[in-house]
Amino acid sequence: MDEVKGKNSQIFCLTWVKRGVAKLEPDQVILTPEELKLVMKNEKLQDIEEDADSEEDENDDRKIVIKVGPEKSHSDEEDLQEYGLENYDDEKGDFTTGISGLVMFADNDADPYITKKSKSDSNINSDSEDESAEKSAVQLKPDDNLLVCARCGQHSSVLEVYVYNHKSGDFYVHHDIPLLETPLCMQWVGFDPGAENMNSGNLLAVGNFNGTIDIWDLDVLNSLEPVASIGKGKVSKQRRKIDFRHADAILDIAWTDVVHDQLASASADTVIALWDLELGKATRVFRDHKNKVQTLAWMPKSDKHLLSGAFDGNIIMTDTLEIRTVAQWTIDGEVERITWNNENSKYFVASCDSGFAFYCDVRKPTEFIHKWKAHEGAIPGLFLNQSDSKNNSCLLQTASSDGLVKLWDLNFDKPKLVHEKDMKMGMVHCCEGNPDENSVVAFGGQKGQVRLWDLAKISETAKYFDLPEQVNNINSDVTLISPISGDGEEDDEVLKYIQGEDYIKPNKINKFSKQNGNHPNGSGDSKKKKRKRKKKTSANQSIQNKKSLI
Repeated sequence: MDEVKGKNSQIFCLTWVKRGVAKLEPDQVILTPEELKLVMKNEKLQDIEEDADSEEDENDDRKIVIKVGPEKSHSDEEDLQEYGLENYDDEKGDFTTGISGLVMFADNDADPYITKKSKSDSNINSDSEDESAEKSAVQLKPDDNLLVCARCGQHSSVLEVYVYNHKSGDFYVHHDIPLLETPLCMQWVGFDPGAENMNSGNLLAVGNFNGTIDIWDLDVLNSLEPVASIGKGKVSKQRRKIDFRHADAILDIAWTDVVHDQLASASADTVIALWDLELGKATRVFRDHKNKVQTLAWMPKSDKHLLSGAFDGNIIMTDTLEIRTVAQWTIDGEVERITWNNENSKYFVASCDSGFAFYCDVRKPTEFIHKWKAHEGAIPGLFLNQSDSKNNSCLLQTASSDGLVKLWDLNFDKPKLVHEKDMKMGMVHCCEGNPDENSVVAFGGQKGQVRLWDLAKISETAKYFDLPEQVNNINSDVTLISPISGDGEEDDEVLKYIQGEDYIKPNKINKFSKQNGNHPNGSGDSKKKKRKRKKKTSANQSIQNKKSLI
């Protein structure tokens, strides 16, 4: 897999994991050589079966007569002889290629990279200092949050799992997961059909460019593949029926804790689908939109109302139980993002590619409470902070491709701009608030950077949060937190912008991250080249935007 570097990668989507959800001691995938051979064999057999199913499906409506020579009989074992698996343990060649480079060995004696054994030349005790250090490195604290982001490069993509601790200020990469598909959206899912308590899961649903949804277990390190992939649409041999699958890229997915086993997906094929996570199949399909559906969100505390927005400017609220359209709005431009007011589910905010934002009331279809020009570029990031119990104000954050993040108070005759900031990360693609710390928001952008912003440390916005002790001695220019690069340095321009007495520099990057030593946030450019870099994004850089993929 090609290395993913900051200058060639972008962050299109990210999501938080609540405190207390992740295992404090994550599980690890450890395969013996025998198990590794079995995995390779099963993968080959599965590929053969899928190819056969695909050929049968293509020939269903055609009668083809093919004359062949004498048929040779081969067993599965014979088919695998070309790989020489029976001599796998005896090989002394290059161990740096193949799937074996991605797994951990059951003991150090079996690891070809470990040449220095213990004094007795026996297995190293499991309680050795090295293993204790490894366990300590991956252990989580009860008050840790996880932040997962999808880093997309020109030739490869990876999921990065960060740890953030609000009390200590720690923010570092815990581990990462290499991806075979291009991720466009993600959603944390608190459901695990394989657990005793199915509502206690820590899964991540990732919507891909190829129209499938991969489910990853965030409590497992060194994962080789997702725990499940839905939407592949396999052919049922008994019924000769093809399960539903999206015909184009997955642009957004949404999950609600009201119905734990249900996931909604929006696709560039104009279709919205509801998936049963336990069965891995679509249960309902909605075709109300006539253009690509880019965003969707469940109404808070509702098990049936789903809001969606499309490229043609239509926003539709659907009753998923009665399968009907409840309300509809039309805006000028492509709908970029929608988000609900979690404290009052009668209201939601929508944004479009022309820089306009819309505040709407579900009781007044076709109408807008507010419509205003928020940015000069598209607004792919929206987040509404929960209001303080002592302050009924509603604080909206808009993140734009113009590089700016703006904060708006919606409790006026017209939206009031409270604060704005240039994030110094090119186009800002996404933002999401911490579910446990209301004032902390994460941002992902064009330059492959991930940043946190604590709004409680800004003098203009501190009043919106129940943290009066932080109002004094606040500097609004030093509120960004950013993970360090592999060499422990940030861009000079960025450091000048965010460094200060309130800036918390992360002090560790976990060695379980595959980018350790060359973290993808490090661009690798010389300082001289960075100073010459233009602020305005060139056309060649902009073509990597998510829309260019679809």
